[in-house]
Amino acid sequence: MTEGGGQGSAGPSGSGNAMAVTSDTVDIDEPFLHDGKPLYAKDVDLPSPYKQAQKSPFWPQWEDAIQKQLDDLAAKGQWRFTVKTNTKDEVYGFKARWVVCGNFQDKDDGETYAPVVAECMIKIVFTLIAIYGLK
Repeated sequence: MTEGGGQGSAGPSGSGNAMAVTSDTVDIDEPFLHDGKPLYAKDVDLPSPYKQAQKSPFWPQWEDAIQKQLDDLAAKGQWRFTVKTNTKDEVYGFKARWVVCGNFQDKDDGETYAPVVAECMIKIVFTLIAIYGLK
């Protein structure tokens, strides 16, 4: 199996590059090669759960795509921590939230608004990406 873009195959220039590269542009239309042949979407069974993706012959590519998404989310988000208190200001719990762009908030203000990324929203986005074949 060949990795993304058909590495090791001769590109349009015959140089052996996976994609045609001129200056700083990349030809994204260069097909992914599998066993030396272009791979078509109809030939790829899209895994539903993570464990199914791990068993896929394309697991290295799925794993790379997952890591890119996680890196992107990690770059945009951060953890915010607080404590839950009762009316006597006694701590009765701890709270952690993962927020996106929470670093723009004024931390001196008593009230802090942080948009929270709910796990179900992440699942919805990934589902839409899979259903519509988005990149």
